[in-house]
Amino acid sequence: MICFNCKTQIPDNSQVCPNCGAPQAGNPQTAQNPQAQIAQAQMQTQAAHARTYKAIKLRRVQRWIFYVIIIIIFVAMIGYMLKIYSDNTKLVESITQTQTQLKETQGNLDSTRQTLTGKDSELTQLKQSTLDNQNALNLKMQDLQKTLNGQTDSLKQLEQYKGQAMSATQVFSMISQVSSFMSSKDLSRIPVADFNLASGNDGDKDGLSDDLEASLGTNSLKSDTDGDTFADKAEFLGGYDPLASGKKLATDLKFAQANKGKIVIQNDNGNGSFIWYINLKDGKRYFIGRLPDGVVSAYVPMTASTTSTSSSSAR
Repeated sequence: MICFNCKTQIPDNSQVCPNCGAPQAGNPQTAQNPQAQIAQAQMQTQAAHARTYKAIKLRRVQRWIFYVIIIIIFVAMIGYMLKIYSDNTKLVESITQTQTQLKETQGNLDSTRQTLTGKDSELTQLKQSTLDNQNALNLKMQDLQKTLNGQTDSLKQLEQYKGQAMSATQVFSMISQVSSFMSSKDLSRIPVADFNLASGNDGDKDGLSDDLEASLGTNSLKSDTDGDTFADKAEFLGGYDPLASGKKLATDLKFAQANKGKIVIQNDNGNGSFIWYINLKDGKRYFIGRLPDGVVSAYVPMTASTTSTSSSSAR
């Protein structure tokens, strides 16, 4: 039969058009058949129930979708609130840390200010000290200038005295008038003073000049003449004989006291003549230097007689 609504062919006795869904109760093809009408009514009822079921199912789906949306929104709101809470907590912690750091920075700044204040005070003191030192330096420069002026005058006087210098024989004659001759053996009985020991050439660099080593009889080219691992100077000042290992010098304090204040000449060791002074205060002998060979040879006749006399009288 033909649907009276959409004009398409539908199965016979159809109560509802399967194409457009229009009921076929008024279809003339079914009006004359009571059974068809009953079947059509049942089909209409089933269609209505189906439509109702579909609507209810649709509403249920819509309701669940709504619930899901509400839940999602609720969860999202809770998550957003938690995020806001976490961000606020972090912000509060950051503010707290910043405040703590600010306090520490303020404390460090105060400490730095105190340090700078102390440094300023030290700088002021340093400036004052520098000024005082500069003043003292100026005074010393003035004193030095005066000293230099005095030395200049002394040099001028020395230049004047050069023209009036005495001959070597005259110098030795003057020394001989205020000195006496003493043998090396007697001279070793007097303690030695650490004075003028390295004045002049020092071939072996042992702290004893070559002239002094000639007076002592030690080797001027060896710092340890007797080879006992002790330097000549250390043995000499320590009271030991630098020519004999382990041998002490026979020091005689009474003999030294008896000869205090004397200038003596030593010339019996074959190395030349040497001048020594026995100090009036400490009784020690001080090396003055070596007499020129020409002076000694010019005064040899007096040397022997004076030596024996001096040695015997000193004893």
